[in-house]
Amino acid sequence: MLVIGLILIVLSLAVVAYVWFATVDLSAITVDLGAFSVLMTPLHLFLAGGATVLVLALGAALFASGLRGRRRRRRELKDLRTRAAERDQLRAEREAAGQEHHDRDATASTDPTREHTYHRDPTVPEATRDDSYGERRDPHRRPARDDTHE
Repeated sequence: MLVIGLILIVLSLAVVAYVWFATVDLSAITVDLGAFSVLMTPLHLFLAGGATVLVLALGAALFASGLRGRRRRRRELKDLRTRAAERDQLRAEREAAGQEHHDRDATASTDPTREHTYHRDPTVPEATRDDSYGERRDPHRRPARDDTHE
């Protein structure tokens, strides 16, 4: 791409140089624009055409950029809606499974042979858990002193 860009730049400079030298001895042209007329040399007319092409290219690039942004936002919105629908579906499945789990725990609590198991909170890191209860504790706090053994 770099080489192609360099070749295009050299070619465009060659065309400008050719127009410059080919139109040096030509007389100025009167361009009538309706409300006023402009006296232009062929080189100025050529440069005005080049500027017009640059403005056209800039407008097309801005238009394409706007379309890409719109397409990206539309795709992002679609993705967010899909994620929300999946999240709602998972929540409904979890609620259904939770109700089933709750029913199972209710019947299991009446079973004297079944041991009670504590479910740890998976969102609490192991380093901040109190091993006996699974609750949060301050990892920087010193453990309480047991003064009864002194």
